[in-house]
Amino acid sequence: MVGSIAALFTRRFGPSRLHLNVGAGLGAVEDAPLDDAPPRWRVSFGIDQVLLRDRAVFVADVELAEPLGGGDKEWLAGAGVRMEVATATVFDIGVARRLSRWGTDLFLNVGITRAFGDQ
Repeated sequence: MVGSIAALFTRRFGPSRLHLNVGAGLGAVEDAPLDDAPPRWRVSFGIDQVLLRDRAVFVADVELAEPLGGGDKEWLAGAGVRMEVATATVFDIGVARRLSRWGTDLFLNVGITRAFGDQ
C-alpha cells in the first residue's frame, strides 16, 4: 500500500452539516502494513450539529468499507462530540460500534488536537 486518496463533500443547512466522504487505498496489498491497514475503499455518510455557539459540535456517521485483504465488507456507526477548549485547541470524544460480524465490536476514541501556525 503506497497511500490513499479521499474526497470530502459537505453541505451546510444552518447549524447542521451533511458529509459524504469517499476514499480508496493506492498500491499493492503486499506492501501494506500488517497491523491497522487502511481499507481498500470506504464510503461514509454523516451529520454534525453545532452546539454551544460554535464551540462544540455533535457528530454522527455510518461507514461502509472493504478490508484491504478482501473479505466481507464492514459497517461501522459512531457518534461523538468535538469541543474547542482554547484557541486552536480541540478536544474530542466518541464511540463507534462495528455492525458487521468480524472484528472489535466497540471503539472509544479520545483526542486533543492543537493547531500551530497563523491563527
